[in-house]
Amino acid sequence: AARDREGFPLTELYPREGPKQSGRHLIRIFGRPDLSSVQVLMIGVRNPKTSDKRMHSVCIWANELRVTDFDRTAGWAVSSTLSAKLADFAVVTGAFRHTTFGFGAVSSKIFERTRDETTAYDVSASVNVDKLIPGNTGIKIPMFVSYENTTVNPQFDPANPDLRIDAALSSFNSEDERQNYLKIIRDQTTRKSFNLTNVRKVKVNPEARTHLWDVENLSFSYAYSEAVRTNFTIQEQLLKQYRGSVAYAYAPKATGIEPFKDSKAFSSPWLKVIKDFNISFLPSNLGVRFDLDRSFGKNVYRNDDFISDPNYLKYFTFNRQYNLRWNFSKNLSFDYTSRAYAVIDEPDGEGDSVRSEIIKNLKKFGRMKNFDQSVTLNYTLPLDKIPVTDWLGADYRYQVRYEWRAGPLDKPDNGDIINGLPDDLDFKNMIQNSRERNISGRIDMVKLYNKVKFLKELNTPPRPQSSRTTT
Repeated sequence: AARDREGFPLTELYPREGPKQSGRHLIRIFGRPDLSSVQVLMIGVRNPKTSDKRMHSVCIWANELRVTDFDRTAGWAVSSTLSAKLADFAVVTGAFRHTTFGFGAVSSKIFERTRDETTAYDVSASVNVDKLIPGNTGIKIPMFVSYENTTVNPQFDPANPDLRIDAALSSFNSEDERQNYLKIIRDQTTRKSFNLTNVRKVKVNPEARTHLWDVENLSFSYAYSEAVRTNFTIQEQLLKQYRGSVAYAYAPKATGIEPFKDSKAFSSPWLKVIKDFNISFLPSNLGVRFDLDRSFGKNVYRNDDFISDPNYLKYFTFNRQYNLRWNFSKNLSFDYTSRAYAVIDEPDGEGDSVRSEIIKNLKKFGRMKNFDQSVTLNYTLPLDKIPVTDWLGADYRYQVRYEWRAGPLDKPDNGDIINGLPDDLDFKNMIQNSRERNISGRIDMVKLYNKVKFLKELNTPPRPQSSRTTT
């Protein structure tokens, strides 16, 4: 600390005039030694040349080495949690934790105890925002917010681990310099989050009919989180995440009609096929979902007076899902499912130019990466509705699939930098399709045997008679 205060060069021995007396030891420093990183200790013996050139024999015996007089500073810690429920409106939870240097369990070893002072607190709340809306509107707005802060104050100087903070701060000439250095070496992390999950409107009257155009078919979700960290080696570590989704789901309670169900003209078992005839004019299920997911990371490192260029880690995806199920009748159903995965390309860096490019790519729904779809048709033969064949069953399934995969993004060359793929490795998009037909059958031998009176009696054993005991 004294050498640093004087601005003495690290390439010379300090003090320059000779070793300094410290107790019964003479100390002189060269460079910046770090005893906290010592892993190997070597003992050597120098045999100087003498004028008589006589040989000397020396025997050295080293006993085991032990570390003594380690820091036995007693630490302490406190932890508290508070949870409050505000009727049916919100639940608020808070926590506070503080740990000092040297804290550990009674049976903990010296290296298991804390080496710094840590203070952390967080506050979170789950709020039903819809409770603030007057009247029974059916709107549901569940919200979650949280804030977390963790501060770690080291007890030793990160630049010189052999010095305590008090000794290291004495090397600065002004209080402003000391406070600025404390701010640099402090490891501080801040996290924030805000979520709106499944915001929707439900029907006030549960018996009301469901229509394709009902606003109750829509739901929305949004999530935002941010984490910022700074310490001795990191000037800025930023991570932002955005997630949003819009979903539409239509599922009516009853979509089919049976025109001959109550007709007495088709009461014969041989006309059951006509009597049970049914048809649906509306889909049984219709769904559409859009998902946006963006992550933005930024890292800036430092070392003494060196500040690195920002290192970015970004991705932005736009996924879509579509599904349709239509039961034309109880025996015939149609299913359609498709998924599209797209990438919103972002240029390097950040700022208004990047933002305008993102908006332009969003209007194009991104750059398609993967797309797949499938169509399935299921038909159950009405053999069970004919008395002669009611012991048989058969299903027919027809399915076709289509898949599209984008090839690598081939960027053009830029001067001496070759970005494009070689001609023999110029991968293109990939298309794959398939078709599957499946017929399955069932035979119920018991029903078949029951059509013969003799076999039916064998298959139906007599009921056991109850025995009565009289006294």
